[in-house]
Amino acid sequence: MPWTKLGSASGSGDLEVSFDSGYNYLYVDCYIEDGNGLFFKFNDSTSSTDIDLRYEIENTTGTQQNRAGIWCYYDGNDVYKKCTMHVTNQDGYDSMCILEASTSTTTTASSQAPKKCYTLGYWKNTNQITKITGYAFSGTTSANSTMVVYGSE
Repeated sequence: MPWTKLGSASGSGDLEVSFDSGYNYLYVDCYIEDGNGLFFKFNDSTSSTDIDLRYEIENTTGTQQNRAGIWCYYDGNDVYKKCTMHVTNQDGYDSMCILEASTSTTTTASSQAPKKCYTLGYWKNTNQITKITGYAFSGTTSANSTMVVYGSE
């Protein structure tokens, strides 16, 4: 099945995209400027036990369990964050998420090579995802921030 644009959001603050159920595969393209970190939550969940993840940042690996959001990068100094996320979204099953991100930790993006981050995680909830929120862990994102969500059956 072809990919369908399910919605987009832009501006400062949280970026939220809601859509109908029935899409078994999701693709998210997100850019966040300013604020620290780039996190995603699904269906407005605030449970601190919903997400487990494994990550690699510049050849350093780690795991985190029982998180409320899945993050693609955070070091406290990031300014520009670009992330793509692939999500399995089949009703009745946990959702697997694969994120690839790059970030710059300076206010002048051209003065530093971007850092890479890969995250593999899963949402331990068998409800189908119908809303994705992208947000900064702390601080306020700029009006240049944007997120687009695509779905496929």
